[in-house]
Amino acid sequence: CESPAPAPPPYYLARVRLESDPTGAKVFLVPLWDWEQSVNGEALLEDNARLSVYQVTDGNGVTSVETSARRQVYMAVFELGGKRVVQRLELKGSENSFKVLLK
Repeated sequence: CESPAPAPPPYYLARVRLESDPTGAKVFLVPLWDWEQSVNGEALLEDNARLSVYQVTDGNGVTSVETSARRQVYMAVFELGGKRVVQRLELKGSENSFKVLLK
């Protein structure tokens, strides 16, 4: 029986606020490495089950939402009303905020 991997040290984590206009979008944070291994995201965007693994579930799971994530580069997918916006996000400092327009 293997032990679970230890949690990352707190200094590897960053707080991030994710917002959209209009609010209520689902957000998926896909590490850049995973995105690139999925035909630059195409395989993930075509398969909701695979994409759902990366859904932000803090709060009520939709924008505006705050979560913690490792300090690294992500491809963020914001989804609302059949529309998707994909944006590259780099979490650098301990506090980050990003907003996308979904109109």
